[in-house]
Amino acid sequence: MYIRMSQNCDKVVILKSVSSAVAAFNADGMPLKGIRKSTTVQIASFDLSEPITHPNIPAEQAVLFESWRSAQISSIQKAFIAAAAAGKLGGTPVLKTRAAFGDPSAKVGEFSGVIVPLIEVQTGLIKSAMSGQKSFANPADGKTRTLAEEMTPEAISEAMIELAEKITRFIHISGKKGADIYSIGQALDIRAAFSALGCATDGRGIGYTVQGTIEGRNAATEGLDLFTALKKRVTE
Repeated sequence: MYIRMSQNCDKVVILKSVSSAVAAFNADGMPLKGIRKSTTVQIASFDLSEPITHPNIPAEQAVLFESWRSAQISSIQKAFIAAAAAGKLGGTPVLKTRAAFGDPSAKVGEFSGVIVPLIEVQTGLIKSAMSGQKSFANPADGKTRTLAEEMTPEAISEAMIELAEKITRFIHISGKKGADIYSIGQALDIRAAFSALGCATDGRGIGYTVQGTIEGRNAATEGLDLFTALKKRVTE
């Protein structure tokens, strides 16, 4: 009895090799004894979240199958996160069907490490579409932007929204929250850095008090709207 992923890695399939007697005859038409044929039969299939339980699967074997499935799910999640970090979104995990395909360390029947097809997104495109801002890509000649160029309000806003999107996308893809992502101390470190950024962008830095409603705008409310939009885009 063994386990393998489905073609799209959205299920696991439990299989078993079964040997059965077959009718065979010699050249004289006399029956031959002891001739058997091995075939593979499916015992059960399970999605990636339901318990692996079945009358024909021993409990100790089910535990091993659960562990194997968890390792495959982890590999798939890491592949999606790596792809997202490279600006490649969506796609479907692919089963490894031959030794020369995909990740050399993966075995046939496991997740191959390949996700297809992927939507390749230019850096800044998603967040720009959500916020209505112009994307400030680096120049085509490979030169880095000057400090003045980095300090444009569009560039700063783009960088902050990009970071918010990365955090939101990681939470969505990994399914993790709280201590599974950061300890409380690490979360406080991040929040402290966020507060320092707030100081730099209010009266203590640029010189304006930007809290509350000013000129008919409320930055906190607009920020919540931006977050809601990017979260919807990430989770759809």
